[in-house]
Order: sequence, then structure tokens, then C-alpha cells
Amino acid sequence: MTKWEYCEVTAPMRDDGQSVRIYLNGEQAVAESKTSALYDFLNKLGGEGWEMINCAFYPNKTAFYYFKRVLNS
Repeated sequence: MTKWEYCEVTAPMRDDGQSVRIYLNGEQAVAESKTSALYDFLNKLGGEGWEMINCAFYPNKTAFYYFKRVLNS
């Protein structure tokens, strides 16, 4: 039986619409940066074997991305 591990990326957009902070499982992973840093961060996770399984966008300009990958035990 395949076992999975999961992670959550939270990306609240700043009021200027041009910058974002990136959190991985609740811990800040990238300080305030250009929104293009989010794409780089998500691609980095993909390169580490994480597969995006869902995303949600909220009116408060916050995006949540959910990932899973096979748990190596």
C-alpha cells in the first residue's frame, strides 16, 4: 500500500499586488518577494517529487496550495 506525505504552501498577496510571502506548513519559507518567486518555489517543490493535488484562492488575496508525494520509509 502506498503511503503519502503532504504539505501546504500558503501565499498571502500584499496589497500592492506585486509581492507575496510564502509559507511552507506554516513556517515562512520565502520573505516578501516578487510574485514570480512563488512560481519558482512551486517548481522547486515539483522537482523534489511533490505533486500539487489542490489549490484554493480566497477573497483576502491568500492562496493555498496542497501537495503530496510518496513517503519513503
